[in-house]
Amino acid sequence: MLYVVCTNIVEKEKVDAFTKAAKAHARKSMMVDKGCILFDVSKYNEEAKEVIFVEKWESKELLDVHAQRCKQEPIIKEMALNRVSVSLKVVEID
Repeated sequence: MLYVVCTNIVEKEKVDAFTKAAKAHARKSMMVDKGCILFDVSKYNEEAKEVIFVEKWESKELLDVHAQRCKQEPIIKEMALNRVSVSLKVVEID
């Protein structure tokens, strides 16, 4: 089992647009990506302009398939245009 925590720093005036796109991405991931158990998007800290993704995946292999699919998604490119930086942590839990 894998947990992914992705912290996105977003320009203040773009937080709402980014969050809307991220939630659409999360819904699609839950519907089409095998092995996606949880995908939550939250505005963590309005002042710091942080939007956090918390994901739970059955395996690294299925997460890798998701990552490959995302490379082709226009919504991912839209989110990238609206963020200043991103950090990603993947934690494997037995």
